[in-house]
Amino acid sequence: MSEFCRAYPAAYRLKYKVRATQEEIFGKRATIAEKGRIFGVYFPAKRLIAFFTSNALDTQDFIETIHHEVLGNFGLNTLRLSEKNA
Repeated sequence: MSEFCRAYPAAYRLKYKVRATQEEIFGKRATIAEKGRIFGVYFPAKRLIAFFTSNALDTQDFIETIHHEVLGNFGLNTLRLSEKNA
């Protein structure tokens, strides 16, 4: 994670939680059977990203989730509308 933050310094502005299961963040009813496999989630109001280690099948899943949550969900919100449209 620290290597990623060095490459993308804006990622230092976020908080991170790493949990074993998605139920630890969303509650005991948020099972994979009920909600699907959740790899990560971004909470914009809290500037928080949570990752669920048991859902990642390998390191590549985790890396893709970091990119998706930080660059896609958080990063997209740092752009002006005209930049998003471009």
